[in-house]
Amino acid sequence: MAATQTQTATVEHEHEHGWGLESAHATSQGRLLYTRCMACGARRVELEPVPTMPPAPLSVVV
Repeated sequence: MAATQTQTATVEHEHEHGWGLESAHATSQGRLLYTRCMACGARRVELEPVPTMPPAPLSVVV
């Protein structure tokens, strides 16, 4: 059953996500960003350690 769920999730997300910022807040490790794909509505959480570096994903796409 888990394999079927994984395959379904993969099929739903077979495109280049266009991440848009929903909200953000500062933490001791940097700025935490809550993002959403503008095309499919998928979400993920990213960490921007310093403003001069691009954010890195902290979660899988959900």
